[in-house]
Amino acid sequence: MNEVSIDTQKSVLASRWSRFWATVIDTLFIFRKDRRCIHDLIAKSKVVDISKPIEFYFSKN
Repeated sequence: MNEVSIDTQKSVLASRWSRFWATVIDTLFIFRKDRRCIHDLIAKSKVVDISKPIEFYFSKN
């Protein structure tokens, strides 16, 4: 049987909890007006609503 120190167990537990809370907070950002989560802000991406049809206007030259 392997022995694991208390410090290692604490750091693993802290890592899991911090990952959990980061996920929760990131998910809650979807309720903003622009519906962008933290990972969207970091990546500088844009959320596009595809449920509404987009009309394209092409000018005739």
